[in-house]
Amino acid sequence: MTKEGLNGKSVVSMAQDADPHRAVARALDLIGGAGHLLRGARTVLIKPNVGYYSLGVETGLKKLPEGFDPEGNFLPSTDKRVVGALVRLFKEAGAERVVVADAPVHETDGAWVFARTGLTEAVTAAGGEMRDLALEPKVEVQVPGGTVLKTMKVPKVVMDADLFVNAPKLKTTRVGLLTLAFKNMFGVLLHEDRHPYHRLPEHYYVLADLMKLVKGRDLTVVDAVMAMDGYGPRFGDPVQMDLIIAGRDPVATEAVASIVAGFSPAEGPIEVLPVAEREGLGTRDLAGIEVRGKQIQEVRRSFKRPPMPWLNLDKRVKTYPGGTCWGCGLWMQYSPVPWEIEDGRAYALVTGQEPVLPDRIDADEVWLLGNCAVESVTIGKLRKKGHKVVVLPGCNPYRLEPYLELHKWEAPYSPVCRHACCRPGKVVKPPSSPRA
Repeated sequence: MTKEGLNGKSVVSMAQDADPHRAVARALDLIGGAGHLLRGARTVLIKPNVGYYSLGVETGLKKLPEGFDPEGNFLPSTDKRVVGALVRLFKEAGAERVVVADAPVHETDGAWVFARTGLTEAVTAAGGEMRDLALEPKVEVQVPGGTVLKTMKVPKVVMDADLFVNAPKLKTTRVGLLTLAFKNMFGVLLHEDRHPYHRLPEHYYVLADLMKLVKGRDLTVVDAVMAMDGYGPRFGDPVQMDLIIAGRDPVATEAVASIVAGFSPAEGPIEVLPVAEREGLGTRDLAGIEVRGKQIQEVRRSFKRPPMPWLNLDKRVKTYPGGTCWGCGLWMQYSPVPWEIEDGRAYALVTGQEPVLPDRIDADEVWLLGNCAVESVTIGKLRKKGHKVVVLPGCNPYRLEPYLELHKWEAPYSPVCRHACCRPGKVVKPPSSPRA
């Protein structure tokens, strides 16, 4: 973490311009410029957020406001114009190689996603290289001061980069409330390593550990050109801000971006920031941050929060929690998913280590979500009482195929993940397949 402001403060810049290239250039200039940030670096790695490739408009899942963004630049991923500007600016400043890389969610084919979002064309035109982190050679590394991650396999290109540019999109999400610099580091993990760490609070400690891998050679550039609020990270609403936020201190930059979105430092997504601050990754105290360019009060908005229910929203599903953690909390609203619910049938959803169940559950089907519920309930007794039992094991239970079916996943993907949650026979099949 680099302190370069007055009295040793961390510097965060904010630039607002209808032209994304000018906004990026101005934001970098306010913290010294691309040449100063390079400091002789030969290889730059830009890590955008490219988890999702569309809003689902083509499948009827999302409808944009009339007349909004006719060029189609509002996507759940980092704006291709922002990424292209970063590539061009660092190439012009003397970088020998600029690589743009991410590993899209659900093992989606990276080349397909990058082409669909326009990233491949924008990056190539600017003189950069587009890479899929999932396909890059891996190296075993020690995590400096790792709390949860001690050693791990990581794409070699991440470790080889002289400058790591973390370029998230400012958008809401159900885990952590905002996707920013720390959340964007999750894409560095191998797919099978993501399963156990997509639950809280482990998620925050893992994100801090991942940031330690690039400490001292990282730059955060937040894309808030067309931010997203509400039902993120894929189905949220547009918030046009024409804003870029940048800084060398990832904690300070994320704190400023969160406040700009109308969040308090005492709540999520800042839940990751106390952990990161204690681990020596930066400061979240505004008194220790020098904001250059646009000031917070000039650009601050009140973002709609994402829905975060701890129950299944369908009235035909009664929930029986028992010390449920966030590992299953995220998936309760998808268990069962709408197309798995039949009219005239009642369902019970059981989660947690010690669910309190009545002697007779008023349900035709009992769904056991997660390893804790599976181990705490006697399945044989439920079946003897006439219940059909659906078991969704895992910690957390990703249920890959049903999740993709629910969200009408059109993208090609190759499920090669070795985690138990993704193995054949460990997921509930869509209704077109015979039900277990």
